[in-house]
Formats: sequence, structure tokens, C-alpha cells
Amino acid sequence: MRNQATKMNRTKLGSSIMVIFALFAGVAIASSVSNVAEAASSVSGRVFQDFASNGSFDTTVAAGQAADIGIAGIDVAAYDATGAKVGSTTTTADGTYVLPVSGNASSQLRIEFAIPATGPLAAFRSSFAGTNSGTSIQFATAGATGIDYGINVPGEYCQNNPYLSVSRLCAGAPAGIGGAASAWITQYNGGPFTTAHGWTDVYNNWDATKVATQSTTGSILGMAWDPSTRKVYHAAYVRRHALMHEVGGKPVPGAIFVTTPQGTAASPGVGGTTSFLVDLESLMRDTREFSGSDPNADGYIPTNAARKLEFFNDGIADGGSENDGVDSDLVAGQDGVFEEVGRAGIGDIASDGNGNLYVVSLYNKNLYKVTIPASGAPTEMTSLGDISQGVSCTNGSARPFSVKLWRGALYLGVVCDGSLDFNPSTPSVVSNENLSFTIQKYDLATSAWSTFFGPHPLNATGRIDKGHADTANVRATYDAWNPWTNTYAGTSTSGLPDYSTRPQPILSEIEFDRDGSMILAFRDRNGDIMGTYESEAPDGSSSPYATFASGDIYRVCRTGIGFSSSDYTFEGGTGCAQTASHFSDPSLVTRQGLEYYWGDFWWRIDRGGHGEISAGLTALAPGFPDVFMTAFDPRDGDNSDKTFYSGGFRSLWNPTGGPSGSPNVGSGVLFYASRSNVDNPNQLGGFSKTNGMSDIEVLCDQAPVQIGNRVWLDSDLDGIQDADETPVAGVTVRLYDATGTTLLGTAITDATGEYYFSSTLVSEAAAGNGDREGGGLVAGASYLIRFDNPADYAQGGPLYSYGLTASDLRDPVSALDDLIDSDARPVANYPQITTSVIRPGVNDHSYDVGFGKPAVSVGDYVWWDADKDGIQDAGEKGIPNVTLSITKADGSPVVDVNGQPVTTTTTDADGYYSFG
Repeated sequence: MRNQATKMNRTKLGSSIMVIFALFAGVAIASSVSNVAEAASSVSGRVFQDFASNGSFDTTVAAGQAADIGIAGIDVAAYDATGAKVGSTTTTADGTYVLPVSGNASSQLRIEFAIPATGPLAAFRSSFAGTNSGTSIQFATAGATGIDYGINVPGEYCQNNPYLSVSRLCAGAPAGIGGAASAWITQYNGGPFTTAHGWTDVYNNWDATKVATQSTTGSILGMAWDPSTRKVYHAAYVRRHALMHEVGGKPVPGAIFVTTPQGTAASPGVGGTTSFLVDLESLMRDTREFSGSDPNADGYIPTNAARKLEFFNDGIADGGSENDGVDSDLVAGQDGVFEEVGRAGIGDIASDGNGNLYVVSLYNKNLYKVTIPASGAPTEMTSLGDISQGVSCTNGSARPFSVKLWRGALYLGVVCDGSLDFNPSTPSVVSNENLSFTIQKYDLATSAWSTFFGPHPLNATGRIDKGHADTANVRATYDAWNPWTNTYAGTSTSGLPDYSTRPQPILSEIEFDRDGSMILAFRDRNGDIMGTYESEAPDGSSSPYATFASGDIYRVCRTGIGFSSSDYTFEGGTGCAQTASHFSDPSLVTRQGLEYYWGDFWWRIDRGGHGEISAGLTALAPGFPDVFMTAFDPRDGDNSDKTFYSGGFRSLWNPTGGPSGSPNVGSGVLFYASRSNVDNPNQLGGFSKTNGMSDIEVLCDQAPVQIGNRVWLDSDLDGIQDADETPVAGVTVRLYDATGTTLLGTAITDATGEYYFSSTLVSEAAAGNGDREGGGLVAGASYLIRFDNPADYAQGGPLYSYGLTASDLRDPVSALDDLIDSDARPVANYPQITTSVIRPGVNDHSYDVGFGKPAVSVGDYVWWDADKDGIQDAGEKGIPNVTLSITKADGSPVVDVNGQPVTTTTTDADGYYSFG
């Protein structure tokens, strides 16, 4: 009684309005569990990121599936039956927690999980309730284990074996390769391979469908996928030897293209159509955002005709017998495309999944937000500021490129190019002490810029054979990042082929792994300047130079449990080991060192190998254990040369850094091959060992959604779910559309009183399948939840004689008040809840309903009927101390509002009695 009085006093509003709730006919449900002796104990469990949104803690998965992880920093609290907090803690690095409960706590507890309101953790929401996951409010007995809670980020979901969008760059002029593909839609295929694909497979053996050609898009690179509209966006890119898209004979370096994949989310297919969407240069009116207008100044892009582009040999060296590549300066002293690579046009782009694109300008270094309308071309673009602000560079300039949206913020990659450190008179001397990279952060909620990580030096980073593995071909300029230069880097070294290989870093892609670690992809700027074999240098001279690009991929481990710079460590530091090398020769391992992603290499026993094959663009499906990396020669070779002078992507295993490895050695997929190895005309026009691949995106669906969750007996009628109050099983719950006219799904509360509707189940307009899971939910709409089964309120039903408790009262003690109150109101004689608009991945488990029996009494007087007429006459006195009992008509016990049997009572001194 002391506990009951405490609860009744705690929420006076609930006490004052309990007389107005609606009444329904029914029978008493099971009695509530009584409090147990006070004893010190604990509750334990795990909070984990449920990438698949299935309520299961999945940790052992194959490629093509997500693996779940524990999440640190989630607050957990326990409340006893009086509503008093009796324990609190925070989850540790692996997501586990042990919640001590104070010694005076009852055995019945309400466990509440609270997600932080700020920072990257604020992006989390409750995931599906399922096998290994309860909701943010759970009820347990002190000493319980396995009280687990799955959470998700709506944008960090991907279905198993999703589709991919892959793009490449095409070399030469339209007359030579006008039909060459520049973008495909293909399937992940579990890794991304199926065992049907054999050793000699190239482009035409893969289930890839062309969705864009060079004649439609010209040179493209940045790519973004919007799951809400199911569209892929491509950005124009300035690359030497590749056509720019032109309108009216003028290049459009600010062009955005859109691909609409074939089919729907349920049946996507692999086809699609691509079209020009907008020239971003036109959206800011009187300013130049992506290129310059003066032919003699920085940022100017000449026309395709003026650049004298030609189709050129993309295969084995021919000693300069063909015009292998022409893209020269127009006249002496006038800038051409050579100088503008990485300095003009668009870098990376990103989508927020809600109709907004974020675009990096390489020309004025601004970040732009482009609003994409439901139909038609964008008309609005807003600058969010200078990406390079706060980045201080010595002997060079800040060069932004990549953008990644992750948990409420945009992360942008910037390099200090060290360009003033290059001395053309001593090209073999590498002076790269001023090369570095920085990760900038733009908070979407506050519009604030900050430095997230760095600056981190690049002069020692990546000294892992950026040229050939053969010791005879290793030179200083191959084996390290070089300063950016606009001077032709081709040099001849006696006894060696004439190579123009001078890696210049562009931080071209940022990915966040499932544990919050960063995966950084660097593109080699020189690989976008050069073709495979140059017969004409930018200055007009003729000399053949073989070229291969030398991008790289690094890991910045999240070694702490927070999200500040101090929680991150670049590979090779404590907690972020470089554990392997792709070289078997100990002398090479000693000279070149170890790295984390050691699988970014190509090897053929009779030809040697390339230590770095990355083309600098990556894709990572949320939670998946592998990352895709665009590359040249993505598959290890055999004696057929089928994998030589090729381009595509490779799959690397994040836990180890090595190739995923199934089913072919090297884990690579070819999307173009050299002319001598062509199996399909669409493979012509590739860039061989230079940067021939553009971006790659995983086409993840929107996250599914679930709503619910609990029906309970509110014994004290305060509208709050207290720890000792009993759930109600067997209640029919129906989901209707917003008009209330169409039945969409049916669920039945289980022994815990819980029910759910989800978008992963089909519509159940009939009686349902008898369990707690109902279907019929679709994101983007609001619904009515009704408890309108008449049988539930008839004698023998779970709600017989019970009525609604007070609704939407909130609890001043709890931090999660809307999740523990009652939400239903009587409409047309039945309880009903109106939901908010349901958004993908934003699961809402706040739709609870409390029922209680109104307080009644039976009495009232036992007296001595002296004249035996059955009338209480004056002078006939009451009889004290008479014991009375009460039962139902069938002899079964009557229960009180707490579900406890009412047995006997005794008349008072005046003969009055009451069964309360």
C-alpha cells in the first residue's frame, strides 16, 4: 500500500482524471506480480547496431551481408515499481553493460535505454524488436541477463546482395568510341561474385547492363545514390584525354546527370536510362563556381575540338608508332586541361537521401547544397562555405575533393599539394615534406565548420611500392607521394622503359566502416593527366612514355569510444596496426614496409607486379565486411594476359585488409580490357593502367520500418507503465490507413503484451496469423491503430470489464516519458491511436495502451431485522464484526483493480461493510 500511495501521489493529474475513461465489458486478466524482498542485484545485456534491421545480433556473415557490432556510450537506467531510479550505467566499447541495482529496489524493474542527444550517436534510433532485441523500454527482474537493445541509423542500412552502379572514363574522340559504356548497373552477387564466373571472365561475362555512354555524359567521376527517389547522380569530371560534355559547343564542367535504374525496390532489374539534368554553373547566376572564363587564366576548360582529342592505343607499348594521345596546350603559355586536373570542375558528390545533393567545387573550393525537385531540373544551389577554411598549407595550396555524409555531418577530404616544392630542373628529387591531408567537418544541424582529423603528413605515408615490385624498376618518384606539378613529368632513365609515373595525392573518397573507422582512398592526379602511352606531350613534343597510376587506400582506426580526433589513429599507430604486405620477398617487405590494406596490388608470376593499383574511388555498404576499390588490373594475372592492361574494381576484406578472395584470386571484376584483349566492343577506349575507372556506388534500399508496442494493465490508473504492472496478452490490434476505412494489418499481443507492424511483412487484411507481428506498413504515410475486436471486451476476452487509463500524461521521473505513457483515446467506443508520418528506418515503439478497472464497491449494511419485514426500520441496529465473502456467480474469485482476489470483509461497529 505504501508503494501504491507513492505512485498515486506522484502523478496527481492521472488520479484526478481517472473517472472519465471509457468503460468496456470484459473479464479480469492475470494478477500483477508482487514485489519481492529487497536485495542488491544487477541487470546486464548489450546494445548493438542492427544493420539489417531484423532484431537479430548477426556477427558471423558472408560477403554480401552486414555484420552487427556493439555500441558504446548508450545510457541505461533502472526504475523500480515506485518510479524511483535505482541504477544507471553506460555501455562499454563492445556494447555490453552491467547495471547495478541498489539494495532497496524491488525485483520488478523498468529498464530504459537513452541515446545521446548530440554527436554522431544522436543519429541512432531504435531498431526492430526481434530475437535479440527489445525496445528502448523493457521490463525485467533484478538479476536478469540478456536485456539487449538493437539500434540503427536510418541511412546505414542495406539489403543483402544489393545492386551496384559502376562508372568508367572513356579515352579519345567520339569517332573512335562513341558507343563505349561509361556507367553500368550490375549485381553485388554475394561478394560480388558467383561461382559461375571463371578465371577468364571479363566484362561480357558479368551481369552488367549499360545505362550511360560517353556520348551522353562525357567524362564523369563523382556519383551519388538517392534511395528515396531511386536515382543515381553522376558529376562531370575534368580528365585529360577524355571528352567533356558540351552544350552548344561549350564544355560543361558543372554538369550533373541522372540515371533512373530499371524496376522497383522489390524488383530492381539491372537496366536503366541516363540523361543530362543540370549545369550547376547556371544556378548561381553571375559567378563562376566550377571553371574560369579566361583562356589565359586558371580554371579555363578548352573545347573538345580545341584539345585535338584522338582515339589512342590503350594496350601494350608500340614504341610511338601511333598517335597514342593528343590533348595538348592550345598555344604556348595558354593553359590546357593538363593544368586543370584536380583544380577545376566537380570533385565528389553525396546525397542525403532526402532530395539534396552536396557537391565539391574544385575551382573555388566551396561546398554546395543542390536541392533536387520531385520533377524537373534543380533551380536552387547554396554555398555552405569554403572547404579549405582553417587548413594551413606550406609551399602549396589546399585542394578539396571528397565529401561523405555520415551521421548528421559532412566530412570532406583536403590535401596540401606542396606544389611549390617541385623543382622541374631536378625531377627525380622528391621533396614532399609539405604534403599532408586533413578531414574537415560540416555539421548540418549547426552549420559549423571544424577540423575532424589532421593535418596528417603524406611524406612518409604510402611508401609501399607505388611502381613495380621489381627492384630494378623502383625509383624514388614511384615509391612516394610527390608534390602536385603542372610540369610534364615524363623522364627517361637509362636501361629502363620511359615512365611518366609521379604519384600526386588527391583525397578522393572517405568511407566510414561499421565501427566508425575511416577508410581513405587517394587518387593519383598524374593518373588523370596521362594516358597509357603518350606520343605527344602537352608542349607538343613527341616521345612515348608508359604510365601507370598509383593511388592508395588507408585506414584511420577509431581506437577510442568517442568521436573526437583523439579517438582516431592513422594506420601504423597504436591500436591500428599495419599487419601484412603483399610481397613475399623479405627484402621488398623490409624496404617497402607493411600496410593495413595490403590487398591493393596486382601480381603475375612472369611479369612481376604493381604494389598499388587503386584508382581512388570506393564503395562500402553499411555494415558489410568488404569495401570495393576501383583499380587498374583488378584481378591477378595468368598467362593469357586477359587481366593485363585492364580496369574495374576489387573487393577488400576490412577486418584483414586483404582481398576478399572469392571465387577468383584477387577478388577483382573487369570492366574494360586492353585493345588486344577485347572480348566486347564496350571495353574499347579504356585507360589501361592509368585512371580509367570512375566511381562506384552500392544501391541500398531505404531502411524498413516498424511501429508498436505494448498493452498493459495500469493498476494504479496513472497512465504510466510501472515496473510491477502486468502486460495483457491476446489483444487484437489492427492497423488502418489514415482514413480508418482500409484494414492493412492485424497483430495479437503476446505474453509480454507487445505487438508490432512492419514494412517487411505483406498486408494482412484478414484476421492475421495469430502472432504479435502484423504487416501492411509503408513509409511515408500515417496510420490509425485500433483495438476494435468486440470479442476482446466480451466475457472471456482479455479486456472484459476494463477501460482505458489516462492518456499522454508523461512521467516527470523518467527521461523517456512518451515511451512509457498510454497513447490511446476512445473513438467510436474503441481505443484508437493516430500515428505520425512514418519515415524509413525511424521505428516508433511509443504506441502503448494502458487499461484499468474503475474503482467500485459493493456493500453496505448488516442489521437486526426485528420485525422480519426486510425493511431497515428505525431502531433496528447494525450488527458489528460480521464476516462476509464475495464471489462471481460461478463461484470464481472477484479481483480488485490490482488484479488481486477480493476474499472477505467485516462489518464495522455500526454494521456497515464494503468490498472495495
